[in-house]
Amino acid sequence: MNFKPIILTLGLLCFVKHQSLAQVYGYEAFSSCGSFCNSNNYFAALNNPSEMLNSNTTLSYSISNPYGLRDLYSSGLNLQTSSKQIAMGMTWQNQGNAGYQQNTIGLCTALKPIKEIKTGLRGKIEYLNLYKYGKRKFANIDASISAQVHSKIKSSFIVQNIFNLPSSQFEGSTQNQIVQWGIGYSIEKRIQLIFEFEKSSLSAINFKSAISFRKDSSFNLNICSSNAGKQLGLGIGIKKQKTELGFAFTAHILLGFSTCISIAYEIKS
Repeated sequence: MNFKPIILTLGLLCFVKHQSLAQVYGYEAFSSCGSFCNSNNYFAALNNPSEMLNSNTTLSYSISNPYGLRDLYSSGLNLQTSSKQIAMGMTWQNQGNAGYQQNTIGLCTALKPIKEIKTGLRGKIEYLNLYKYGKRKFANIDASISAQVHSKIKSSFIVQNIFNLPSSQFEGSTQNQIVQWGIGYSIEKRIQLIFEFEKSSLSAINFKSAISFRKDSSFNLNICSSNAGKQLGLGIGIKKQKTELGFAFTAHILLGFSTCISIAYEIKS
């Protein structure tokens, strides 16, 4: 008996369920169980556009494998640059397997209206191809705001898919709206605690927590937990000169391990 179609079908079902939660890119967000409060990193345009401000000009790539299924993956390409008051970014995402492909391209901008507040927007177009069943196209907007409410406390609020525009096909189909709110607390310069709530229109409230240890600018360790599937996660990032390499995984109580590898290069410091 050929088990591959069964495995692919189960993988697709797992991925569609996973789509009810926010997609994350880069080892740091992945090993924070999808928390974006500390996403002032090389994948800000993909994860939290407001955090692009004050980042270096960077090209980065991330690929993850949900639940260890060979034919299931999620990848993202992130290009961003900024000054003290404005930032710009371009993103590309590809997710799915042999029977399900989703490609998304996006343009991002971020502004700093006042000293302690940063805002970001991402306009995106999504192309979905369900093998043998048809295609659809969506456009939408993500918005985020980050605030430094205290010298040791930062808060982020993110809405993905603010509204739905009509699809080119599949009349009446809608996109999943995801709202995230989190707080990052710096115990000291090298240790940060993260707490975040996430609510999807397709799932119940998800609570996440993470702790980040940063020895210096060349080494970072993240540990996280989430009530969504009772997940635990671990991630390590190593930076040498202008290149950062990261690896992360999460363990689901039933579905097993998901892994992520990311690489980022600072084009201009």
